[in-house]
Amino acid sequence: MGKVLPIPTIESPEILAPAGSPDCLPAAVAGGATAVYLGLRHFNARGRAANFRKADLPGHVAYLHHHGLKCYVVLNTLVHEDEHTKALDLAAAAHGAGVDAAIVQDLGLMALIKKHLPAFPVHASTQMTLHHTSQIEAMAELGASRVILARELSLAELADASRCADAHGMDIEHFVHGALCYALSGQCLMSNFAGCRSANRGTCAQNCRFVYQQKDASGAVTEDTVLSMRDFSLINRVGELIEAGVASFKIEGRLKGPDYVYTVSKAYSQAVEAWKRGRQQSSQSARDEALRTVFARPFTTTPLDGDYSAAARLRLGGEGDLVDGHLITLKRQRGEALIRAKQSPRPGQGYTYHVGAWRGGFQVTHVQRDKGHWRCRIRIDSRGPAVPPETSIRLNSDADRLAEARRAMSAVAPDQHNQQFGVGIELVFSARLGQAPTLQAWHQGDELVSVQGTQAAEAAQSRPLMADAVKK
Repeated sequence: MGKVLPIPTIESPEILAPAGSPDCLPAAVAGGATAVYLGLRHFNARGRAANFRKADLPGHVAYLHHHGLKCYVVLNTLVHEDEHTKALDLAAAAHGAGVDAAIVQDLGLMALIKKHLPAFPVHASTQMTLHHTSQIEAMAELGASRVILARELSLAELADASRCADAHGMDIEHFVHGALCYALSGQCLMSNFAGCRSANRGTCAQNCRFVYQQKDASGAVTEDTVLSMRDFSLINRVGELIEAGVASFKIEGRLKGPDYVYTVSKAYSQAVEAWKRGRQQSSQSARDEALRTVFARPFTTTPLDGDYSAAARLRLGGEGDLVDGHLITLKRQRGEALIRAKQSPRPGQGYTYHVGAWRGGFQVTHVQRDKGHWRCRIRIDSRGPAVPPETSIRLNSDADRLAEARRAMSAVAPDQHNQQFGVGIELVFSARLGQAPTLQAWHQGDELVSVQGTQAAEAAQSRPLMADAVKK
């Protein structure tokens, strides 16, 4: 029987936040994230996000580094043969901008990066469906410095993966929060077959989120989200993940806004700090409520428990444990609702509900106690179906928390007038008689590019070439 490898000791896991646009960067900083992943306009799996311009990348990276955060660029789609040069150029631009690593799905692109940009770290994307130690060993041979595991792995499988990765000089990253794909590790072909929009090329139409009609044996038609998944949330399992050797906690959500990025980053950062201090339950309920007041579906942890079953699916009206109360009456035209709730509603809070396939919502503006219930003034769309009594409601927004997020983000917003961020580049020019002159560009000790002239240097006939002229 072989020797059992130890699980690596993780002192403090990385909190890796999503950034779908530049305004998400201050949100990650303010929320306590320690790294950010973002996409450029091409070769990223969230083509519908605003994403980032290549020309602006050096400034964004410098801003993040100034605040102590790492920056990873995603190049996590499949790459066609005639696109290799373009994809490699983007990787070179990211490396030159000071990006800390590239997240890559395509094995061919990974090989090109390791050949032409050997100093640029590569993380193996979850789109590689990495779920076995043999795959981790293969990634080590190909030069990856980190593996991002399939979201469907159990806690025991994560521990085995971390042992293997550590033995090969790598660490592991795992998703802890956000949307789950119905297909394993996002390897979905439904969108491509239904509308020629490939999930593996960044244009997924999210067909799994649609409402579908079904007929039973009698011919009766029902509607339900039969393919939609609940959202993953491991906020109350951070200690187990750390003890399993997970080095980076990845938050999904490059299609979501700064409010989401700030709130979720803060919740996981606080949860990790509470675990480190031995107070894992400290403020747990407050973190749970905060996570539910940004865009989110009902949560599940079932994959981590080795149970990827129907319990992880989201059904219409099936909020289950996330029901916060019930509507006794709803008067749209008068903007009134009578609510029975676990906790008193507050002005500024918003609730969502389902009536069949209809998703509705309202925001509370005033609350008054009424014989064990809460009579509320609300803002609500005047259009919509009648809402039956006892319709369940779920808290999904909070104006107070939103205001807190905006204050925190404004405190670390880049000052375009007084705060200039840049990337230090060292240029080395050399010329010798009879040899073509060269110009090299270096950043933080790594050679970015070397360019050679087409003609050999000759002795000066009149005025010699001086350093000032070369600089100019």
